[in-house]
Amino acid sequence: MAKECYSCDYFRGYYSKTYCGFYREKFGRCWKHDKMCDKHESCDQFKTRTKKYPIKKGVIINALCDAVTDINTIKNILEERELQ
Repeated sequence: MAKECYSCDYFRGYYSKTYCGFYREKFGRCWKHDKMCDKHESCDQFKTRTKKYPIKKGVIINALCDAVTDINTIKNILEERELQ
C-alpha cells in the first residue's frame, strides 16, 4: 500500500457539493502538519488508518421504519383527499 496522504490517518479530504451528491477533491487537510496538501503527497509522519467505524444497523433499520411510516401516512392522507 502506498504511503500517500489519501490513506493517512491525519488526512481529511475536501468535498464539493454537486447536483446529485458530493465530489471528493484532489486535496485535503493534514492535521499533523496543519496545512492543505494534495492527496498523492507523502511525508515521514505517515500513519496508516486502522480504525474502522462500525455500521450501526439498528439505528439504520429504525430510521428506515420511521421513513416507511411517514410515507404510508402521507399516502393515506392523499387517498382520503382523493375519495372526497
